[in-house]
Amino acid sequence: MSKLILGAEVYSVVNAALEVLKKLGHGFHEKPYENALVVELSSRGMPCQQQRCFNVVYKGTKVGEYIPDLIAVHSRFNFVSAHSGSGGSNRDSHRL
Repeated sequence: MSKLILGAEVYSVVNAALEVLKKLGHGFHEKPYENALVVELSSRGMPCQQQRCFNVVYKGTKVGEYIPDLIAVHSRFNFVSAHSGSGGSNRDSHRL
């Protein structure tokens, strides 16, 4: 069995996200959950950044921008945004 990369950090972030969901419940749009997760992560000593913009460069030319919802533990996390009635989410749950 292989070892999970950043296992303790991933566990902490997922645990924080579950705490946010438990406290806020379901039904809000994405932003209140994202903001609450920033508060929760910070309270656990895990500072993070919201909506930081990165240039996407191809062969020396800027071709776009990438803006992850949250950056914590020097890794990118895209917040899950599940819309009620849509039958799924419109983003990846996370990227490391």
